[in-house]
Amino acid sequence: MSKRIVSLVINNFKNDNRVHRMALSLSERGHTVRVVGLCKGDVAMREIANGVDVHRIRVRSLALPDHNKFFGAIKYTEYFIRVILLYRKWDIWHCNDFEAFLLGLMAKLTRPRLILVYDCHEYEAERYSLGKWMRKFVSWGERNFIRYAAMVITVGPSIMREYERLYGTLNIHLVRNTPHLKPIQSSQVLRQHFGIRPDQKIFLYQGMISGGRGIEVLLEAFSRMPDDRCVLVVMGYGALEELVRKHAESSAVIFFHPAVPYGEINRYSGSADVGLNTPQNHCLSYYYCLPNKLFEYIQSGIPVLTNNLPDCRSLVEGEQIGEVIEEFTPAGVAQAVSRMAQADLTTYRSNLLRAREKYHWDEEVKAMHAAYSTIGA
Repeated sequence: MSKRIVSLVINNFKNDNRVHRMALSLSERGHTVRVVGLCKGDVAMREIANGVDVHRIRVRSLALPDHNKFFGAIKYTEYFIRVILLYRKWDIWHCNDFEAFLLGLMAKLTRPRLILVYDCHEYEAERYSLGKWMRKFVSWGERNFIRYAAMVITVGPSIMREYERLYGTLNIHLVRNTPHLKPIQSSQVLRQHFGIRPDQKIFLYQGMISGGRGIEVLLEAFSRMPDDRCVLVVMGYGALEELVRKHAESSAVIFFHPAVPYGEINRYSGSADVGLNTPQNHCLSYYYCLPNKLFEYIQSGIPVLTNNLPDCRSLVEGEQIGEVIEEFTPAGVAQAVSRMAQADLTTYRSNLLRAREKYHWDEEVKAMHAAYSTIGA
């Protein structure tokens, strides 16, 4: 039966490919789906974004100063009031992350028939960005109210097992954050752009350039390399972008490239020799992570060098598509890079052909539809 579904986010919905993929897939299943977010920055209030209906709500209190908890509470409250007035009578709220789920819980107080889906994009109470008291609050909120979600979705098997351990019997489902199946685009775009020699191995880090992602360790490791056989390309954006630029200016083996449009990622990734996945074990959310970049590397057909995190290690070793950094220190990374540079990468590439047929959205969407069928949608 067709349902009216709100996919709720607490941002301006510009770069969330997971939310976009899920909303579009539910729409293609016959539901009326609308992504609802904040009208903040250079975005339109209403638009069809690559096939997805988007409504960004204008919150007047956003004009108040940032980095103030009291003003932050005012903004959150105004956003909640405006969302609930417009969408409380829709059938399902698909709440992306805990903050959106909290809004959903308050909306359900006004309309008990509202169906809530809690989509945990990571281990919510253990996010790297949360302070001590906010972690306690999220943990308390999940412990007391997660049972009001008709369904819970997680992005990795370890997070799913941890939620089952913490909260008992849940209607919980695994929907990994995989991209669409794409043709492999082998190219020379990075070599040509930076003048990298054919005999040099390109190790690519793509994604957010921010704390906890291992950026500082990678920069120090490549700065220590005894020769120029291996080079590091960091591609993305974030708070540590300037740090990467400075290293790139003073090093012959470190390069920075700004983030590229989503449709171009495969071509740039396909010009690298090895993809780097280096979240640091700073919190349980990172420890249990299974990042989208891993699957992007798989779709690009490049071997992976990953940190020693349980789900990442299980995927890379289970599919035999790369190697693991046993000790995430500059010396440990340098050793792992040198070892992989000397390995026969053709074996990994043949295994990648098999893996890429398993780990893509056209397969993963089956799990999402199966999950939604448990709530009659």
